[in-house]
Amino acid sequence: MSLNNNLRLNVGCGNLHKDGYVNIDVAEPADMLVDLNRDIWPYSRDTVDEIVAENFLCMVSNIRHVMNEAHRVLREGGYLKTLTFDAGKHPELFFQDPAHKRGFTEVTYNYFDEISDYYKNFGVKYGYYPWGIERIKPVGSCLEVIWRPVKNGQ
Repeated sequence: MSLNNNLRLNVGCGNLHKDGYVNIDVAEPADMLVDLNRDIWPYSRDTVDEIVAENFLCMVSNIRHVMNEAHRVLREGGYLKTLTFDAGKHPELFFQDPAHKRGFTEVTYNYFDEISDYYKNFGVKYGYYPWGIERIKPVGSCLEVIWRPVKNGQ
């Protein structure tokens, strides 16, 4: 799934670094220190091929900022791959960690998916940029989601 420049980000990486990725988090030992919840991400519009966010979205305070920044930096054809606990089927895994700020179920992703009524009725009002949800796949107690930014002038 790699594109031209191979710029790949592993956001909210903690200690889980990935070879071939820029590993970004708010604290060491990340390759790059960025507060992804509030800072403008240090990449130009349409320059990133892939973003991986494993068990990160449940910990962010400003989901709109994080998702819109990911959308901004991803190039046409790029993708975001997320892994989140399935809070609908495994709420104990979500609630046991005090760092978790939000739970995700299969329905949660509809608030970002441009073809969903949830996006049309709520996501737009919340200020989310449009995404296309390519795949939602259960992986153990988690949901793995492949997101594609829908570039309509954002």
